[in-house]
Amino acid sequence: MAETVGTFDLSLKVASDYDWMLRAVELHGFGSATTNHVLVDMMVGGASTRSLGSYIGHNFEALRSRRQWLRSGPIDYALVAKPMRKLGQFFGINSAGTAKQRRHGVR
Repeated sequence: MAETVGTFDLSLKVASDYDWMLRAVELHGFGSATTNHVLVDMMVGGASTRSLGSYIGHNFEALRSRRQWLRSGPIDYALVAKPMRKLGQFFGINSAGTAKQRRHGVR
């Protein structure tokens, strides 16, 4: 899979993983599967969620990737939909509850 998709685009400061997955799924047809198990529990405060500015930067890098590989327009649906879906991160809430609730096993 790595040979087919290629390497991470290190010119992208915070969206290189997004770019790689976009190429894997959309350009090369690799699929994904769902599971009811937590595989990774990422905390808010990483490079893409450190601040509102970094989050906006991540979204514009992701747009740059979609424009390059999918030929999307200057503004696309994902530029608006993705931030709306992830808005709960800034308030410590997501579909699995608050970060405190997850740490203590409360749903």
